Amino acid sequence: MTLVEFKGVWTRPDFPDRQIVNEVYRFYSRFEPRPDDVVVDLGAHIGAFTKVYCGNVARAVAFEPNPEVLPALQQNCSEVGAEARSMAVTVDGRDCQFSWPPRNHKGDSMCSTVPRGRVPEGIPLKLVNVRSTAFSDLVAELSPTVLKLDMEGAEHEFLQQIPEVASLRHVLCEILVTRGAWRKAAGVFVEAMATAGYQATWSHGITDKSWNYVYSFERRP
Repeated sequence: MTLVEFKGVWTRPDFPDRQIVNEVYRFYSRFEPRPDDVVVDLGAHIGAFTKVYCGNVARAVAFEPNPEVLPALQQNCSEVGAEARSMAVTVDGRDCQFSWPPRNHKGDSMCSTVPRGRVPEGIPLKLVNVRSTAFSDLVAELSPTVLKLDMEGAEHEFLQQIPEVASLRHVLCEILVTRGAWRKAAGVFVEAMATAGYQATWSHGITDKSWNYVYSFERRP
């Protein structure tokens, strides 16, 4: 696959990867990594966040189940000394199905036990079985200090476990709220983070009409 560099990130020319790169710069520009950080990037896609922000951390590991983005993910991670893992992260570690729309379509994608099909009518989804690791196992292995999530709804499987992760100092997360239960769960999560000692330092898209919320939580000293 031929990759094209855009704003310091390797992208696929026939896909809307440039939009993702622009969002990474826009959403996370206030994130300040530390040299001793262990950063875990869940839903890394082409690895734009890892490439832009994780060049000077102790360790960075990017997880992404979509096999079509693997060449770009590996290239971006290798240039900053990060590790790319082609797998999903779930609540129980069971292998699952990954669904995504065809090339050039801006519909969403996700890992689930059954295909969700949340793209416009008439747009067929591709399906592939992917390996998975449990979120709890990931935490036990890596002891992350920074967690970034952009998982198109799959984060709801283990969202409420995140406030309990003792090693974390900073959580950056996009939470999908296209379902009523997900919107309610996002509110519960924000309250749980506050109870666990985190402060919401900034956010994007927090309106009643938003389909996703992007939060930055930092643990209080």
